[in-house]
Amino acid sequence: MKTVTAALFGLLLTGLIACSEKDHIAPNRPPVAQMQFSYSHNQVTLDGSHSSDPDAGTLSYYWSITSDKIALTANTSPIAFLNVLEPSAGFELDVSLQVSDGKSSDRITQTISVPAQNQTQILGLGINETKAVNNDVSYNWYADQGDSGSYRLINCGPASVTMAVKWVNRNFAKTPADARQAIRPEGGWWYTPDIISYLNNNQADNYTISLSNFSALKTALDGGNIAILCLDMFYVNPDAGGQLHVDKFYKTNAAGWGHFIVIKGYKEVDQQLFYEAYDPYSLGVSYRDNTLKGVNRYYRAADLDHATDIWWDYAIIVTKPNSGGRVGVNPDAVDPATIPHMPGR
Repeated sequence: MKTVTAALFGLLLTGLIACSEKDHIAPNRPPVAQMQFSYSHNQVTLDGSHSSDPDAGTLSYYWSITSDKIALTANTSPIAFLNVLEPSAGFELDVSLQVSDGKSSDRITQTISVPAQNQTQILGLGINETKAVNNDVSYNWYADQGDSGSYRLINCGPASVTMAVKWVNRNFAKTPADARQAIRPEGGWWYTPDIISYLNNNQADNYTISLSNFSALKTALDGGNIAILCLDMFYVNPDAGGQLHVDKFYKTNAAGWGHFIVIKGYKEVDQQLFYEAYDPYSLGVSYRDNTLKGVNRYYRAADLDHATDIWWDYAIIVTKPNSGGRVGVNPDAVDPATIPHMPGR
């Protein structure tokens, strides 16, 4: 009898201890959602990484908005992004963040004011434009080397010179593929004398200048001309991605990335100088509005100065008819026969 009583007492004591332990299990504490945001160019960064769980659990995130002017990306990550589709118009919108620890959740909503941007901000150049020169023409003269046939990856020379001749002569109908067929049809990079030869053979007046003083390029543009540069694009800053129009939009993995581009203007913004280019290396890559990324691309003057100094420290200046574009006519011209030459891909 004593044995049975002791056994029953033991079971009762064990049950009481178990119940006591269950009674002392802390209840789940809900997480706390926190939101911060920052604005840069045409993108708003939403940061929910400071949200917390008092129980040190793993949080899941869900961002939501109600606006047709904004595209929300990475909406289940701690950091999400709002891509402004109409950056020229300012507006407000409500942004909500819900965080969950799997048992309970917390939700906050904030109203975000997205300021309107001017054109230089949309391009990614800055705020205050003080001067702009653009020697564009009223018709389309851009050429994408991606459409130039078998040698498209190394056809920046044929594409750039085709653009230059088209700028001079609206009725010029030949393509970069035609230029490739005319010079080095067997392949290989074009050299700077190939550019000059093709310009001369197609009645596009031109002269070559030294860029030892890089401001000579700006002076040539002020005169209503355009220029063809041959430079090492490895030394040009890569862009920040997205929809901005400034800096290099493609990868260059090593030095020696010789390349031809056309320079057709410049902008002075916030005391910085940006050159406006037609870069033929679009290869079909475009912005959301389907404009090719090589069209009206802006490169920093300091980058172009450095990249030409390393590769080919000259510029081929292309002029309109009867504007004095031959050696011996323009006082800034150098004789191409007396200078070194370089290729581009």
